[in-house]
Amino acid sequence: MTTATPGPWSFDAAHGAVLADGHAVAVLCFHGAESMAQEDANGRLLAAAPELLRCALLALEELQKAERLHRLAGVDLRPLEAAIKAASPLP
Repeated sequence: MTTATPGPWSFDAAHGAVLADGHAVAVLCFHGAESMAQEDANGRLLAAAPELLRCALLALEELQKAERLHRLAGVDLRPLEAAIKAASPLP
């Protein structure tokens, strides 16, 4: 089974690279962005991916607990579950 590169990740704006432990995980191409500011924002978002996934998993766990305790009524957890599945290295 393949797993994602563990975080934390950082963004090196000078090289347009998302780094994990000093090694490039991804390199951004400017032609996909409207400006350097947008490319930098994209890079920071990509660099935050491992932490965002961790937080989404924690949120889902807490929401599922609340649902089991009948303290959460009518909240659709499927969008959060789908986002986690899309971002997760698990099959």
